[in-house]
Amino acid sequence: MSFQRRARLCLRLGRARDAFDVHRSLHEPKLSASARQLTGILKSLKTLADFDQAAFGDNNPRPTAIAAVEALVKSADRWAENASRGALPGLFQPSLIGDDRGAMDYGSWPGIRAFFDNATTILPFAIAANAALSTTPASQDSNVKEALIGEDLPRIYEEIFNRKYAASFDNDAGTAGPGIRFVQAALRAMQIPSSLGEEEYGPSTIKHHWMTARKRTDRSFANSEK
Repeated sequence: MSFQRRARLCLRLGRARDAFDVHRSLHEPKLSASARQLTGILKSLKTLADFDQAAFGDNNPRPTAIAAVEALVKSADRWAENASRGALPGLFQPSLIGDDRGAMDYGSWPGIRAFFDNATTILPFAIAANAALSTTPASQDSNVKEALIGEDLPRIYEEIFNRKYAASFDNDAGTAGPGIRFVQAALRAMQIPSSLGEEEYGPSTIKHHWMTARKRTDRSFANSEK
């Protein structure tokens, strides 16, 4: 292949990759107000869960985290003592310490410990919910890749090599024609992995996208003739 043809090919693949990224971003689901709020809650839960692990984890709890918890308990007890004449939140369960009516245990420690426990328990559910809201539906992602594999890359092939594109392969012999090999090489160069997590698209998948694109084009042409 001449230098000029290689340069044209690189330019066309670069433009195709840019178009692919734009189309994919347009198909990404727009987060609702509730989804954005969940993202913020998730960050807070993650912070609380990390602190819970640092202060109460079985493996080497951090002294600074323990000191922070002790300070938090003391502050909560002091607040409860000052507000004891009013109605205390359910977090606090005041009780006498021994027979001394002047000494009260406001139950701050169990309540604070349960608070961090709950954050750690809820975190996995929040992560799963956030992932479900943030994932592009497989059907939409497939449509974007189908346009690239079934239309854009075959068009580039015909332009660069000046020959008709065909997605041919011998299933028995396991050999693919030049059209399929070109698409596979182009996808590798564009760093677009298979939807199935494999390194590259198989010949049957490439042919399927190409045939689907051709059928869609034929239907559009037939409708325009009516």
